[in-house]
Amino acid sequence: DQLLGRSSLDIIHPDERSRASTNRDRVLAGAVIEDEFRMLRPDGSTRWMSLRAHAVTMNGEVTRIAALRDIEDEVVQRDELARVLRHDPLTGLANRGVVLQRITRRLEELEDVGGSVAVLCIDVDGLGRINEALTNDAGNAVLISIAEGIVEVVGDPDLVGRGTGDEFLVTIAEVEGSAEVAELAERIRAAGRRDITYRDHEVTSSLSIGVALAAEV
Repeated sequence: DQLLGRSSLDIIHPDERSRASTNRDRVLAGAVIEDEFRMLRPDGSTRWMSLRAHAVTMNGEVTRIAALRDIEDEVVQRDELARVLRHDPLTGLANRGVVLQRITRRLEELEDVGGSVAVLCIDVDGLGRINEALTNDAGNAVLISIAEGIVEVVGDPDLVGRGTGDEFLVTIAEVEGSAEVAELAERIRAAGRRDITYRDHEVTSSLSIGVALAAEV
């Protein structure tokens, strides 16, 4: 009863109605459409549904036949898998592959529109010795603590990524120059100097930072 007399667009999330309208026109033109949409529920929440639609002629008029299937659980699992594949499981930061993609994309943008980008490569000093003396769990505790400190300084976790082993990567777009990058690096180094307690052992961490700066006018 809640659906009778209503347009199908009324129950599709507003952000996706333009795409749904385009698909509707394509179906009426004879195409078979398979797509996914967030559908509105009576309480205002949404549910992911797959849709397969095609046109039929009935009594001389063209109409649409659509089949919907609830795929909410599939989408949640798919999104979680995508998140796992793109993020470091220890720190939750973007993994090395994602960071390299960001850097490559930014460098391509520089060629088109100019600007600048800085990449900070941050190494945790002596992590191997910590692992040998206190096990990898201690090293992981150090990495987690330092990751939190870097994010606090940078202010945006999307700009910070985990490299390999003892490495973190920070990508900053539109920097004013080397002085600004150097100042940021020093603040990160200061944040990385911390005392971390692991099973009654005190571990003092420190960082080494390398910087690369690219600019196009």
